Amino acid sequence: MTFSGFIHVGAFMLRPLRSKLDSLRSIFQVYDNWLGILRVYFLGGETNVSLHDLRGGRLLFKVSKDNVERIISLGNTLAKFRDRYEVTNHHLVIDINGVKWIARGSSPILLRDDALFGPLLSYYQEPRECEWLLNALHGGGTFVDVGANVGGYSVRACKIGARVIAVEPDPDNYHVLKLNLELNQCTNAHVLNIAAGSKEEVRQLYQGDEGAPSGYTLEQNKGIREVKCSVETKPLDVAIPPFLRDEWVDLLKVDVEGFEIEVIKGASNLLKRTRYVIVEVIPRTRSKILEVLDLLKPLGFELIDKACRKPYCNLFLRKSI
Repeated sequence: MTFSGFIHVGAFMLRPLRSKLDSLRSIFQVYDNWLGILRVYFLGGETNVSLHDLRGGRLLFKVSKDNVERIISLGNTLAKFRDRYEVTNHHLVIDINGVKWIARGSSPILLRDDALFGPLLSYYQEPRECEWLLNALHGGGTFVDVGANVGGYSVRACKIGARVIAVEPDPDNYHVLKLNLELNQCTNAHVLNIAAGSKEEVRQLYQGDEGAPSGYTLEQNKGIREVKCSVETKPLDVAIPPFLRDEWVDLLKVDVEGFEIEVIKGASNLLKRTRYVIVEVIPRTRSKILEVLDLLKPLGFELIDKACRKPYCNLFLRKSI
């Protein structure tokens, strides 16, 4: 065994016994060649493994030291929902409480992202924020979802009777977002494959942090890996009004991976007719949060709740005047 192998074994043995047993049970339930996963975890190297459903469907992955921990994490998550997903056409269809979701099977990291930011959003990723959504849209209304990703919020909003206008710049996420809305018969939803900003222009959409393939951003900084594609960028004041009649926006959600200041600057008129706002702030520094609040307070918003996790904070604001 190599020195790095001993380090991996030591780290594994230091975990609480129950956690280790749960991980072993999960990968045994979800994957074929679970021994190969453990071998890669402890000793390095690589192997092939397939994720299987209860009907015999399978997705094949290559396991290496770069993704083995995420494959174990995915197994831990899916083992709790084994009777609620099936493998179909190289992806998973996950059905939870009658709501269906697509999770792309092209890589275990992407599969895990789609599961966490779609069907499992209210269980693991952002349960508090999902409660904010329900409170703001309890009577239906209009929801504008900026940075909709695969539809974790948009699909939930449509299922409680809201009219949805979703904005998603990445073409791959946009495709899955549309599939998720169609799977759930969300006929009162409009989806725009553009980015939001402070002016009309064409910008580069950058790959997010390593290991987060669905987290794209217009913000170029030290952590950016590569360009994904070029995207049309519009202020929300230009893009959204054509889809509104005379009604107010009951909830505006902004999740744009660090570009939120520019989005807010391009939405001053829309925000005058908006009741609630959820905005993700990256990085979650005091100065960045105050900068966002300083833009929203003159428009009549007050902070009523927040939820912070590394590396971001979500702020929940209400129109106060």
